[in-house]
Amino acid sequence: MLEWMIKGKPLEEYLQACRNADLTTVETDAVLMRMFNTPEAYQLHLENMVKHFGSLDRMRICEIGGGYGGQCKAVFGRFTPNCYHIIDLPEVCELQVRYCRDLLMRSTTKPTGQDYDLVISNYALSEIPDNKLYIDEVVKRSKHGYITCNTDLVQLDFPHSRHPDIKGERETNYILIW
Repeated sequence: MLEWMIKGKPLEEYLQACRNADLTTVETDAVLMRMFNTPEAYQLHLENMVKHFGSLDRMRICEIGGGYGGQCKAVFGRFTPNCYHIIDLPEVCELQVRYCRDLLMRSTTKPTGQDYDLVISNYALSEIPDNKLYIDEVVKRSKHGYITCNTDLVQLDFPHSRHPDIKGERETNYILIW
């Protein structure tokens, strides 16, 4: 497993909460919600994506660090992408598969080697100190990107723009878009 900023007891509590999550209360679980966006935040990010990229119908989408699957579910609530892959830790992948069981989504622990129309990462990529694998194997192979950041660990060497994060997030957070 790649090094992640969150370690020790907080990481173990998070992974345990993913393993034991009750799908009827996942969006209000106190431990999980310290790590994931709320459904309302996922909707705001979706609106932002639509503003920048238009319809997500027929897009090939990859999400790095998909949490419980909330962004995936928000996308499928309005659009029909050709594929939606989520790359995450094994315990989190299991939660995503359960939460998004009726959607055409694939959860994996490694990059797939495929090209995408859109890569999404809501804070996850900026929380991986050595994120070069994801940048080389997913980000650089994506036509468009929507990367929310809460650190400056995401360094892109191609044209992109930097935007303020959605309302309600920390003022130091930002979104990288191309």
